[in-house]
Amino acid sequence: MRGHGVSVLAVAVMALTGCSASPTPEELAVDVLPAVEKYLAEIDPEGQVRAVLVHHGGEPVVEHYVDSAAEDYWDTRSVTKSVVSTLIGIAIDEGHIEDVQQTLGELLPSRVAEMSDETAALTLHQVLTHTAGFEPQRAGDEYYLAED
Repeated sequence: MRGHGVSVLAVAVMALTGCSASPTPEELAVDVLPAVEKYLAEIDPEGQVRAVLVHHGGEPVVEHYVDSAAEDYWDTRSVTKSVVSTLIGIAIDEGHIEDVQQTLGELLPSRVAEMSDETAALTLHQVLTHTAGFEPQRAGDEYYLAED
């Protein structure tokens, strides 16, 4: 059901962008924001979606936040891994990264001086699969992976 709602919203945005030669973000927002609010009311009555961001041509059209603001932190748990993995795949596809066997030192040459030799030698694969060997650090009620 969620996928269907997202598809409907995406089609609505595409249809709106085709109505004018070059609509401004403000023009798009007038039609897109009500579609976002309707989508959230119908598909997400429990309020599980924190934010809906719509961009067109690299410009923000709608930034709609539910009981929060852009500056607020949100516990995303494993969602972050999915997003990062997708971005890594895009970076590999576009040739920005060769593959996940590259080391952090190779990928972050401007920061290598700040890394220990062990950290610089870690591969992107190790970081993505949580096999880099970082010890969990506790801060309050949360655990974080961090290097000493």
